[in-house]
Amino acid sequence: YIKSNSLLLKSEQQRFLHAMRPFSRLRCFPSRTNFVLMKTMQGLTAKELHHSLQQRGIKIKTFSPMGPYPLDDLCRITLGTEAENTRAIEALSNALTHG
Repeated sequence: YIKSNSLLLKSEQQRFLHAMRPFSRLRCFPSRTNFVLMKTMQGLTAKELHHSLQQRGIKIKTFSPMGPYPLDDLCRITLGTEAENTRAIEALSNALTHG
């Protein structure tokens, strides 16, 4: 069970990362967990992305500034089932393309 879930998670993370690669306003960082850290760029803030995705029914975690570290360009998404990830990919693609 653990091995099959681990393989599924790795596969889904690779699919998610590949789908996000064409978008220059977003950089994704792979991890060994079911989270993907994302950095917004080119004038897009994580707060704006959060709002846009929230309107599409997708939740992401944004980070408040911590001391001298500005984190307003970082956010995190949790990967789930194949269907949930497909919805997230579609919503992110639309948000990054159409705002």
